Amino acid sequence: MNITETIKFNKLKEENEALKEELDELKQQILKKILMLNIIVVITDIETNV
Repeated sequence: MNITETIKFNKLKEENEALKEELDELKQQILKKILMLNIIVVITDIETNV
């Protein structure tokens, strides 16, 4: 690999890592929202069955 290819590769590698971190953060946000919705459903079920 020449220097230009190495620089491009390293830049793409950094961008890929940043995107992976962003994706992980978005996954966590989605999981938290799903958990909150499940809690709301359970509370609603409890309230309607009481």
